[in-house]
Amino acid sequence: MRVSDILRKAAALRLTSPHKAPQKALNGPAAPDFDTSDDTQGANVTLARTASGDPARLFRKMNPRLFRNYAEFSPIVRSAIDIYRDCIEMAEWKIVPYDPKKPVKKRIKREIESLLKQPNPAGEPYSTIKGKAVEDYLVVGLGPVEKAIRRNLSPYHLFPLDGARIGVNADWDGLDPKVPRYAEFNQSGQVRRWIPDAMAMVLINRPRSYAHVGLSHVEVLHMAIRAILEGDDTFLQQMIDRTPGGALDLGEGVGKPQVDQVRHEIQQVRKAFIVMGGTKNPSFIRFDASERDIRALDKLLYFKRQVAGIFQLPMAVLGETVDTSRANTEALLENSDKGPGALLWRIRAMENSHITLKFGPYEEHNCMIDYPIMSRRDEKQQAEITSIQTGKSAWASTNEGRRAAGLNPLDLPIADEVLIPTRMGPVPLSRLNEQYFGEGSEPDGDPDSQDAEESEEEGDK
Repeated sequence: MRVSDILRKAAALRLTSPHKAPQKALNGPAAPDFDTSDDTQGANVTLARTASGDPARLFRKMNPRLFRNYAEFSPIVRSAIDIYRDCIEMAEWKIVPYDPKKPVKKRIKREIESLLKQPNPAGEPYSTIKGKAVEDYLVVGLGPVEKAIRRNLSPYHLFPLDGARIGVNADWDGLDPKVPRYAEFNQSGQVRRWIPDAMAMVLINRPRSYAHVGLSHVEVLHMAIRAILEGDDTFLQQMIDRTPGGALDLGEGVGKPQVDQVRHEIQQVRKAFIVMGGTKNPSFIRFDASERDIRALDKLLYFKRQVAGIFQLPMAVLGETVDTSRANTEALLENSDKGPGALLWRIRAMENSHITLKFGPYEEHNCMIDYPIMSRRDEKQQAEITSIQTGKSAWASTNEGRRAAGLNPLDLPIADEVLIPTRMGPVPLSRLNEQYFGEGSEPDGDPDSQDAEESEEEGDK
């Protein structure tokens, strides 16, 4: 049996469950990384071959250990990440009708609920799996979750993955189901196994048309800190250095001894500098994000401002009281869930795409994963606006409110009525309509149209 046949057979066995047996590296020795150009956007590119023998370019994040140092050694960054994780992990999910007017298929609903309540044999809660993916999303740039699937591609188990070891196949376009979309690397940089698109749901942070890997919050923070430190260092050198960058022309009549003497004098006052080689891209590294560096940054106010701005969190949530007063503190805290709320919206879209729709289209089962907490904030703002427009009157029925909260509607006619508060108690809107316009009657039409009809009648006369 040829090697290609063995690899193809192994790929067919992995299609049913990704955790049946450990898999060896599929491409032999570690494929060497080639030079990272500008279009890779901070990614390592590995040339490898898939199980079917097709060449593939795998993009994965550079220096994930560097970004994870921020999450481990900086209490400020750790606090911001924990706020995101707590919001996502504590958000209660519900299986609600995609079309509120139609019933759901109970069998599919039970299967999805069973998957989310017990995602894997290890008993790891789905909230914890999401929390790990959210941290990789914020730190590394992509949050992966692996799925064990049936032959009809519906998932029955969910497993966490390490986002730092996931490579994205740049040659995947979704047209050929045999071409895997992702690959998992081992510690030595070898491709441990290939992961088809149907067996993983990966949330990319800030997806871009010109890059295959995400741009994480911590990576943006690292670039901002590097820019600030290098800018301050450049300004300091311009102020205190005696020799600015450039060429010094000593003029005519100056011989080599005089030039050597001047050069020697200049070199005596220059700062110590080390020239080294052996790296891929030439650069001068002033900040390596070590534990000592990050702990020093934690004391700086501008570092805390950068964390608050990138994570879209107010400074008050991070334990800082700057730029706040009695007038704006409450407003800032009300907007503290802007970033986590947007991420929860993306997670809901990913879950419905990779879990719910794998059981069939919405028209078949009418099931959708939803988070009621997402709509409550919008409903509160809309209710405040509507209460002003309608003179503090109700504007939704009881069943409409129950559907928005993920609850089953009540089988009562009055639950479909809008109840208007009066001094005699809540009154259905239809009863008020009968009181003012008579039973079975409707209010008059648009007054502008009535005026137009009256003018036409006068013109005919």
